[in-house]
Amino acid sequence: MARTAVERNLSPKRAALPTGIVTFLFADIEGSTKLAHGLSQADWAALLAAHDTLVDATVAEHRGVVVKHEGDGTFAAFSDALAGAAAAVAISRGMADRAWPGEARPRLRMGLHAATAQLTADKADYLGLDVHY
Repeated sequence: MARTAVERNLSPKRAALPTGIVTFLFADIEGSTKLAHGLSQADWAALLAAHDTLVDATVAEHRGVVVKHEGDGTFAAFSDALAGAAAAVAISRGMADRAWPGEARPRLRMGLHAATAQLTADKADYLGLDVHY
């Protein structure tokens, strides 16, 4: 079963967000609206849950932290740029190697950006122009 946004974003086991110069990874499923329309609700929910599990595990394996998921998008942070890049490659390969529901062949758009991080007051997210580039 797919996790709700609250369950994904407010997990008490999440590591502290990196500070200083941070590499941000942004990813979303390319053409997700069209893809969702071509699947049953159950298959779309299964696809999103599998996607989130793959991304979460891969980010953690590369010493990153998932900041949040929104719909089919992911925002993650790494204290090391090479780890962020390696995670992006591993996520892409994991998506390509996986069997998906129906005829689905989801692809991700991903971008990396390194900047000086500014945490929100509750230290649960980032803010500032560097997040929006």
